Amino acid sequence: MRRGLTILLSALLAGMATATPAHAEDVMTCPVGNLTTNYDPPLSTVTRHTDVESFGSVTTCSPNTFGITGGTLHITATGDLNCVTGGASMGTMVFVWNTGQISVLAYPTDIALSVRPLGEAVVVVTGDVLSGPFAGGTLVGHATMVTLDPTACLLGGVESVGGPISTTFTGP
Repeated sequence: MRRGLTILLSALLAGMATATPAHAEDVMTCPVGNLTTNYDPPLSTVTRHTDVESFGSVTTCSPNTFGITGGTLHITATGDLNCVTGGASMGTMVFVWNTGQISVLAYPTDIALSVRPLGEAVVVVTGDVLSGPFAGGTLVGHATMVTLDPTACLLGGVESVGGPISTTFTGP
């Protein structure tokens, strides 16, 4: 069941919209990454105001725009969420690149997909780059994150999920 859900969620992400660049040289894709997201209070079947904090990294960024090959990211957000129908959160996303440069984003500016069946999270978002590399541009991020306990949603709450992410940045 769990493997089938992961395959289904991955297929959904593969078919989602991608960013259309303003200029081909202003595009950078980081196809390999990971993200761990923590919820406070844990997600349950009841919608509650929830603080969201995520930590992760991206690698193999190409082309190496601004000399960037990878970096770490941190997301802080809040929203009214549950682990049955999901919900939306708003906050900031900060990338610290291998070059020492920092990109700050408004998170998200648009949510193409945000579902959390039984606490599993499938998210496709765009965010406006406010400063640093790609300032004035857009991020499109895809994430599929799973909980280690698929019964947690029904039995007390989902505290944390994790899984692969990919990101594409376009210039202004």
